[in-house]
Amino acid sequence: MRPPEQVGYSTDYGQGVHPLVETCRALAVVLELDKNGQISGPHLGSLAAFVPAFDAWFRHTCGLADGHERLHLLYQRELALATALPPRCWSALRPLAQACREAGLGFSMTLDLETSAAELTALAELISEGMVRGICIALPSSSALLVSEPAQQALTLLADSPLALSFTGPLRPLLDSGLLDRAAWNARHIAIDPVRPSSAANPALQHNPCWRRMRLVVDPRGDLYPCFGLLGVPSARLGHICAPLSSSVLSGRSSALHLRQLATAGPTLRGPSLPDPQAAGMPPICVQHRAELQSFAPSN
Repeated sequence: MRPPEQVGYSTDYGQGVHPLVETCRALAVVLELDKNGQISGPHLGSLAAFVPAFDAWFRHTCGLADGHERLHLLYQRELALATALPPRCWSALRPLAQACREAGLGFSMTLDLETSAAELTALAELISEGMVRGICIALPSSSALLVSEPAQQALTLLADSPLALSFTGPLRPLLDSGLLDRAAWNARHIAIDPVRPSSAANPALQHNPCWRRMRLVVDPRGDLYPCFGLLGVPSARLGHICAPLSSSVLSGRSSALHLRQLATAGPTLRGPSLPDPQAAGMPPICVQHRAELQSFAPSN
């Protein structure tokens, strides 16, 4: 089995829009919490410095820095925190949110409902400052927490706010709680991203283009990847938030990933199915693609 073709991208952006612009205009960030529920490591300061550098790359790549009228490419740009966080982390996140505001990116975060219910003052402060565009509420595995009084207070604060709201997690507790039958939630536009295990009766997503799942994902070490499914795969690494973007795949460095093909057609699988137990819960095509890239990855 031969390794994937090494693909380089031209930096002559006059020939067309770089494929990463369409698929990676948004940033998703995975953080780590310490045993006290605080964000660990120096990650946030580096992220706040990366945001304007990323924005400058984006505008140059689009031609916006040269006066080209491609303003539609500035739509739907945001930095989303994918890790479920307690509201008390807001004070540490404020500089990052400010950097996003100055660069014209939306800022959204995922909140853990259980800790949000216990930290109503911090939640109210987060909402009132107006620097967060959207909140994704991580659902518990049981409807009992959803109907508890503290959780209802937290959910009422969110329902009465101007924030874009969504739910992620197992759908059954949300349906059993009766929350969606209430007027405050019926009057809102909300997004629901259900999480459910794959089985023979409940098949995972089939092979399709990757553009829905692609964005520039930052892992807890600051490494950059094109999607959540390839986090930690060395050959899928695009760069690092502390390294110059000029030395990354974002500026033309060769890569094992043909990003345009992935976005428009999905991966071309080269061999028999390879097991990857750490990729549980991903669509089969992602599991296979991840496993193949890992099989070609150098040991370092």
